[in-house]
Amino acid sequence: MISLRKTCSTLICITLGLLLLAPGCGSKKEEPAKPGAAENTGSNGESSSNAKNNQGTENSTTADNTPAVKPPATAGDSSPHPYMIEDFEAALVVHPQKILASDMIQNLMKLPPVKELLDGMLEEVNHEIEIDVRTLERFSVLVKALPSGPREAPHVAMILEGAQDMDFSELIDEVVRGGEPQQQDGMQWYIPEDVSRSPVVCVVNKKTVVIGAPLDLVKQVVTKPAVKNSLNDQLVALDYANQHFVAVGNSSILPAELVAEMQRELAREELPPAFSPITDMIAQVKSASAVVNISPDIFVSLGVSSSSEENTTKMVTMVNDSLTLAKSTLGIFALAPPKDLPAEIRPLIKEALKFLASIKPTQTGDRMDVAIGLSASQLESLQKPFMESITSARTAARKMASLNNLKQIGLAMHNFHETYRQLPVGESESEQGPIVYKDGKPLLSWRVHLLPFIEQDVLYRQFKLDEPWDSPHNIKLLDQIPFSYVDPNQPDLGNKTTYVAPIGPGSIFGSNKRIGFRNVLDGTANTIMVIQVGGDKAVPWTKPEDLKYDLKNPAGSLGNIGENLSALFTDGSVQTLPVNIKPATWLNLFNMKDGVSIDFDELRR
Repeated sequence: MISLRKTCSTLICITLGLLLLAPGCGSKKEEPAKPGAAENTGSNGESSSNAKNNQGTENSTTADNTPAVKPPATAGDSSPHPYMIEDFEAALVVHPQKILASDMIQNLMKLPPVKELLDGMLEEVNHEIEIDVRTLERFSVLVKALPSGPREAPHVAMILEGAQDMDFSELIDEVVRGGEPQQQDGMQWYIPEDVSRSPVVCVVNKKTVVIGAPLDLVKQVVTKPAVKNSLNDQLVALDYANQHFVAVGNSSILPAELVAEMQRELAREELPPAFSPITDMIAQVKSASAVVNISPDIFVSLGVSSSSEENTTKMVTMVNDSLTLAKSTLGIFALAPPKDLPAEIRPLIKEALKFLASIKPTQTGDRMDVAIGLSASQLESLQKPFMESITSARTAARKMASLNNLKQIGLAMHNFHETYRQLPVGESESEQGPIVYKDGKPLLSWRVHLLPFIEQDVLYRQFKLDEPWDSPHNIKLLDQIPFSYVDPNQPDLGNKTTYVAPIGPGSIFGSNKRIGFRNVLDGTANTIMVIQVGGDKAVPWTKPEDLKYDLKNPAGSLGNIGENLSALFTDGSVQTLPVNIKPATWLNLFNMKDGVSIDFDELRR
C-alpha cells in the first residue's frame, strides 16, 4: 500500500539528487522581476528577506562584509496555495515537471552515467506513487500533525496536480485495493472500510487527486476555500509557485514528546562545547523553511526563526563553527590526502573548500538564513572530476553486484547438491531428479535447474523439464531472465547471460556426467565452476550452452572481458582473476582432477 511518508521522502531525495548531480549547463535567460512588486510579509508581520531577494532587491552582507549569495529573480506572483486550510502546520511543494524540463536536467540526461542514475531515481518514485512523475505539474504535501506515538497516523494531505488530464486508476487501485467510488459534488471518493488505518482518495477533477487521512481532514481540504494563514503567508513570501522545491513548517507540528526525546538523545551525546547549546535551542525554534531553485544556477536557501534574537545569534555561531570544522577537516585532506583516496576525488576537495567558504549565515532579528549557491561556471569546473567519481563509483558498484550474482549462484549450487546429491550436471538417477537428457545432452541449462534455489520457484514451475529449451512452450520463458543472471556490467544483453561453466577436459560440466563434490579431486577451492565472460560470448540463459575453451589459448576464449574477470570456485568463493595468466594455469583451474596445485599468490602478482 502506498506510504505517504515514504513518498514524501522519495520526492525530496530525487529533487536534491538532481541538484547534486547537476554539471554546469545553461538555462533560458531569467525574466526581470516585476517592477513595483509589493513586498510580502511573513507570519510574524516582519518583512521576509527571502521575499525581497525574490523580487531582485539588493542582497544583505555578512558580518565580515562578504556579499551573500545572490538568489535568482523570480516573478513574485505566487497566490496562496489553493488547498490550504487553517489547521496545517507544514507544507512541501515540488514542481517535478519544471525540474525535469529545465535545461540543466535535460543536459544531465545526455550524460550516460548520470542518465542511468536519474532514470533509476525516476523509476523508484514512479513506482511509489503509481504515476509518471514527469507528468506532474505540482506535488504538495500538507501536514496538520505528526504522530505522537507509533500507533498514530499523521494527519496529512497529499495533492497531485497534473499538467494535463491524468489516469489515476493504478494509484487508486494501489491505495484502496478495489471498491466503487462515491460521487459527491462532482468528485469521486474512494473511502476504505477502516478509515482509521487507510488513506482516503478523492479525485477532484481530471487533473487533480488528493490522498490523505483522516477522512474529515481530506473533506476540508477539497471543499473549504483556501485560507490565508501563517503557513500560506510563508509560502507566498518564498514565491513557492516559481521555485522548484519549497518546504516550510511551524514548530507546533512537533509533538512535545518528540521534542523532549530529541533533547534527551542529544544530552546523552558527547557534543563538542561549541554545539552544546543545541539541546536547549531545539525547543526555541518557531519555524523553518527551505527553498531550491535551479534556474539557471543552483540556489538553496535555508531559514530558521527562533523564539528570540539571542537564540538565533547562538544558531548563527553554531553554523559558523560547523563550517570552520568542516573546512579544517577538508583542509587536512587537501594538504595530506590519504593514499587510498581515489584520484578523481582529490580535485573535488579543493572545490568543496571554495564552496564552504562561500556559505555565510545571515541574521535578521530572530531569523537566520543560510544561502547556498553554485553558478554555472562553478558547476562547469566540477563536471569533469564529478563525472569521473560517478563513473568510478558505478564501476565499483557493478563489479560488486556481479560478484554478488556469482556468490548467489554458488550458494544455489551447494543447495542443489544438498538436495539431489549432485551438481546440476548429468542426468538425474531417479524420477525425483529434475535433469532430463536426450541423446546424451541436457534439454535445459543448469541455470534453469537452479531457479528454485535463487527464489525463482514460480518461474521454474512454468518450464516443461522434458522439453528442450527452444520448444514452443519453453522458448516463451526465455525473456524472463532472472536478475541473478544479468551481468550488471552489460545490462543490455537481453535474454543472454555472461555467467557460464567452463567446458573442456576434466571440467565439472565438461563430461555431461553426474558430478558431486566428492569428484572434485583437486579440491573445491582450486577448481572453477562458473566464470564470467565478455558480452560477445554471452549465451541465452535457458540454453544448455556454456564456454568451450581453446586448450591452446583459454584466455582468448573468454571474449572481450577486459583485464580482470570474476570466477566462482566450487567451494562457493568468488575471486577476481587477471585474464593474462598462463594458459596452463587456466587449464589447471578448469580441471577438477589433474593433480596440479594452484599458487594463488602468484596469480595476483
